[in-house]
Amino acid sequence: MDFSSLLHSHRHIHSPQDLLHSLYFSTLSPAPTPAPFPSILGEEEAFWTHFEAVALDGSKTQTVPGWVIVVQRNGEVEIRKELGEWQGEGRVLLVCDLWEHAYYLKYHEDVAAYLEDWRHHLNWSHLSSALTPKL
Repeated sequence: MDFSSLLHSHRHIHSPQDLLHSLYFSTLSPAPTPAPFPSILGEEEAFWTHFEAVALDGSKTQTVPGWVIVVQRNGEVEIRKELGEWQGEGRVLLVCDLWEHAYYLKYHEDVAAYLEDWRHHLNWSHLSSALTPKL
C-alpha cells in the first residue's frame, strides 16, 4: 500500500496515526480466518517468530508501546517497530497496534497472547491485494 497516495486520497485522515489505525482495523476479522500464508512474507514460522521478537522487545509481558509495521522496501520485506509517527517509507503490508488501548482491557500485560489472537483474526482475503507482489 503506497502510504503517500493513500494519505492524500483519504481526506478524513489527518495524520499518519489516523492512517495506521485505519490500516490496522481494515485488516481484522471478527472471527478467525484461516488462509494460506502469503509467500511474499517468507516462511510462516520464521516470519511470526521474527514478528513477535520485534513486537515484544524480548519480553513476553512488557513491551514498549508503538506500532509493528510490515513494510516492503526495495524488494525486501521488513518488520519494524515504530514508536512515533510512521514516515511512509515503503509499501505497508501489515500493521499491528501495540499501544495499550489495543490490548490492555482483555489481555492486561500478556502481550504475547494479544499478538497470537490478533494474528488469527487477520482478514487474509482483504490482505491478499496488499500482499500480492507488484510487477
